[in-house]
Amino acid sequence: MGHHHDHEKPASLKNLIFAMVINGGIVAFEMVFGLLIQSMALISDAVHNLSDIAAMIFSYWAEKVAHHPCQYGENLRLPQGRVYRRLCQ
Repeated sequence: MGHHHDHEKPASLKNLIFAMVINGGIVAFEMVFGLLIQSMALISDAVHNLSDIAAMIFSYWAEKVAHHPCQYGENLRLPQGRVYRRLCQ
């Protein structure tokens, strides 16, 4: 008798991935056409959108860490291990 659990990503992670893909398409579009028509406005907006993607990547990582079971400090024999174990209780 096995156990059953879902390996599907939470909706928040799916939405972040979707937003990163859409934003990446916008960056590519703005960069290509900005270079073609030599528009500093489009190029600078594309670079600005890259920082938005970086923030979304950080948010994705934070969501993954938040949904991951706490395992910090289990094998630590240093004083920090006690702190991590107490935080994970």
